[in-house]
Amino acid sequence: MRFSTTVRDHVRSNVVGYVAVFIALTGTAYAVDGPLPGQDQVGSADIINGEVKTNDLGADAVATGKIGDGQVQSSDLASGVIFDDVLNPVTGSTKIAEGAVQASELSASSVFGSEVAPNALTGDDIATNTVAGLEITNESLGSVDLGPGSVGTSEVATDSLNGGDIDETTLSGLDGHDSFDPFCDPHTTSFVTCDELAFSVGRRMQVLTIFNYAFGSGSSDPPSGICRTTLNGADTSSDMHHIVQDVEAFSSFGGIPVVDVISLPAGNHTIGLRCLEQSPDENDIEIRHIRLAAVELGFD
Repeated sequence: MRFSTTVRDHVRSNVVGYVAVFIALTGTAYAVDGPLPGQDQVGSADIINGEVKTNDLGADAVATGKIGDGQVQSSDLASGVIFDDVLNPVTGSTKIAEGAVQASELSASSVFGSEVAPNALTGDDIATNTVAGLEITNESLGSVDLGPGSVGTSEVATDSLNGGDIDETTLSGLDGHDSFDPFCDPHTTSFVTCDELAFSVGRRMQVLTIFNYAFGSGSSDPPSGICRTTLNGADTSSDMHHIVQDVEAFSSFGGIPVVDVISLPAGNHTIGLRCLEQSPDENDIEIRHIRLAAVELGFD
């Protein structure tokens, strides 16, 4: 019993020495910082595929060199994590490469006014014929915005221009029209058209009309007749009676000149003079030197 006790006490007091001798003889070292012996002893082949979990990774342990090219998907990114981290938004985000965002990366109707820098859009950014009245601020267009000859009649409101808007040096003279007929002998108690003047006005305006003529007789009998002025075939005057007693053949007397200003719509118009003889067999009348004139008091 005494021998056994002595051996046990010897081993206990020299266990550390025995371990050192064993390590020296075998060359085997044991880890002191984990359950497996040594450091850097676990390789890829020692790990079961798919067994490294999130909890096994340290913070910031996965860097770009550990991620395969093209392997990060949209589902791997948290919402709202890519943002502009530069104080001056004009310089762009350092998280996105310059020119990397293309049209295919933008969804329909995803760009609004707040996403566009002030004064950044040019004519090349706007599709042809896409800007309508609703897109233009009222009274924002100036003369420099209008091309030469771009404003026509359809762009000007009716009766909206005044004298100050017109360069008088560009105006032509008033349009005048006239007709002359030296002789008309009605030979009937029904009205006969002795002369007519046809003309056209480009828009509604006032027109000055003038009817002037003389009358006489082809015999020594006193002339007797009636004349009327017309517009577009309708009478525009009352009867103008012409009777002269004790007249010699071929005598000429001045008729009653008629001057009038009438308002006419745009289009074609005709003024005329028609006359009759009250007694063709006894009181012949001849209408001579007929002058009809119309002057447009506006510009077409």
